[in-house]
Amino acid sequence: MKHTLTAIALAAGLITPALAQHHQGFRHFDHHAHRGGGWGWVAPTIIGGMVGYEIARANQPVYVQPSPVYVQPNPVYIQQAPSYVQYPTVVIDGVTYTRQVMIVNGVSQEVLVRQ
Repeated sequence: MKHTLTAIALAAGLITPALAQHHQGFRHFDHHAHRGGGWGWVAPTIIGGMVGYEIARANQPVYVQPSPVYVQPNPVYIQQAPSYVQYPTVVIDGVTYTRQVMIVNGVSQEVLVRQ
């Protein structure tokens, strides 16, 4: 796109002065024509300025800020080894009982269970 714009601007800049001088030679019919106030230099100057600006801008280095990289650490799961509490057995009057913890009505209680 920039090359096309530059080529068009250069071509227009070369053609415009030639068109401006077209009627400077012999005039057969209108010897007293108004020349336009000397504004024939405006269009080539603007076009030349645009071409110069594009050339100067094309040679500038382009800085691209790198996007930040976020590395999310992997989650660490530590699983506790299950603990098994063996409650000792109790013998009362020849009957064997085992101690166990039970939740009764939302309250943790230690009970004896007959085996």
